[in-house]
Amino acid sequence: MKSLTSALALAAMLLATGAAPAPTSADADAFVAKAEKDLEELGIFAARAAWVNATYITDDTDILAARTGAAFTEAGVRYASEAAKGSVANMGHGRAASPSWGIRQHWRNAY
Repeated sequence: MKSLTSALALAAMLLATGAAPAPTSADADAFVAKAEKDLEELGIFAARAAWVNATYITDDTDILAARTGAAFTEAGVRYASEAAKGSVANMGHGRAASPSWGIRQHWRNAY
């Protein structure tokens, strides 16, 4: 009876804390693919804004460059924070070997 009560208590605790199933290698691949796509798009846009700012130095282009640079930095920090939480399983499949904003190296060493 104690075992059943303990098992039920443990199950209730896990449900109450919202414990999610362990992420898979496919989850990690999807995470990295999304991070790469988002950071590439933001990086290109930020680089273009920086070029315009360097070519046409005005208050308006300063604002554009600063805002796009900040958006790129925030996205990088958001993805790095998510990676640091360890919420995605080991990359596997050799994907950790290719460089991408340092995210892949973290995942390879995290597990």
